[in-house]
Amino acid sequence: MIKKIKVMVLSEKKVGDEFYMDGLSYPDNNPVKTVCTLIEYRGMNKYVVDTEDCLVLCDGDDKVYNKQ
Repeated sequence: MIKKIKVMVLSEKKVGDEFYMDGLSYPDNNPVKTVCTLIEYRGMNKYVVDTEDCLVLCDGDDKVYNKQ
């Protein structure tokens, strides 16, 4: 059975939601899906996201994927 992953934008998530975002592995820069948690909304369409123990400021229009 094939599971479809729903693509959303970050602004559709709520604080505390877990989801995946596109990222790069280190040191070889292979594309990966990173587990993330929305921490807070900072205003002007900017969001603080925890990407596996690293806080990142993201745009509300960034693509995210539902965690299954």
